[in-house]
Amino acid sequence: MKSSRLITICLALALCAAAARPALAANAAVLSVRTPADSRDLILELAMHPDSETTAAPLSHTVPAGLDELAEFETWYEELFALTYLTGDNGRLWKQLRTRTAAMSKKFLSDEMIAFIRGAGLLIVADSDFPFPADVLRVEDKWLFEIAPIVHTAGVPGKIPDLTDDYKYRNVFVMDCQGPADREGQEAPGVAAFLQKTGIEHTMALTLDNESAAAALRDTQADVLHLATHAQPDEFFPGRGKTGIPAAQLKNLPTRFRTVLSTGCNTGHPVFADAMLDDGTRFYIASMYKTSGKDGIRFGSDFYSNLFSGMTPFQAFYEVKRHNITGSKSSYPDILRFVFYVK
Repeated sequence: MKSSRLITICLALALCAAAARPALAANAAVLSVRTPADSRDLILELAMHPDSETTAAPLSHTVPAGLDELAEFETWYEELFALTYLTGDNGRLWKQLRTRTAAMSKKFLSDEMIAFIRGAGLLIVADSDFPFPADVLRVEDKWLFEIAPIVHTAGVPGKIPDLTDDYKYRNVFVMDCQGPADREGQEAPGVAAFLQKTGIEHTMALTLDNESAAAALRDTQADVLHLATHAQPDEFFPGRGKTGIPAAQLKNLPTRFRTVLSTGCNTGHPVFADAMLDDGTRFYIASMYKTSGKDGIRFGSDFYSNLFSGMTPFQAFYEVKRHNITGSKSSYPDILRFVFYVK
């Protein structure tokens, strides 16, 4: 009798765990953005992925001078972020973000597009020349990712991305390209200290030049790479060197990480994502804009707590957002700028 009850309980727990894992989305909308030749306008195109169970007529929306709008927003965002970094007033940051991104959403998304997204189980942002910041858009009293979970792909995906992941994560490689003398140099040691405290297996390497950084990426095998670095959209700079490792070189390095979390500024660019989502890497999380070491420690700690408790990378990423930045107020550092790419 006890054996029968034990089997029942174990089965129930297994079913609950399975239900908590994300399933392959039955209906996925694909958002792509392009610029006509010799124009500053943006054309947003929204369509149901061909593999979806339902169909819908595609939608198109033109944003006059949309490129300028995005550039202006990025400048405003970085100035607000820099001020917050100095003052620590996260409440002010979130209040202004909610107001600005709600107004921005009205320019970039038509009412028909919002209704279209509401009917999808997943929004795929197919990035090409730049990352489109769908993750920061706000519709009424919700972020867009609360209406439909958002993933990014480097180019239009041939199939609906598979966000399930039964892999058992065991360890993290923390790659410190900043060093103790850098003003952001607290990130890698801070993340490593958290992993040590929580008993998560990890190693850390100080790589302050291109040669040692490339060797570490090539020769290290780990389940997760935490990349603490300075970067531009197509290059990262170990030790703040004048010349760094370009994305083209990174793409040719045979890396062995299943999931990568990069806190380098602008490494959420599709050029960088395409270079990382190679070989065995399935999931890539990075910042579209500038970020800070403080964000890296806080976000990394929460993300790894989730991941090593059995969540998939997708779940772990969105749980951080769902529990910390979906209320009317937040004291959490700004992680809206982080995006989730999938191969």
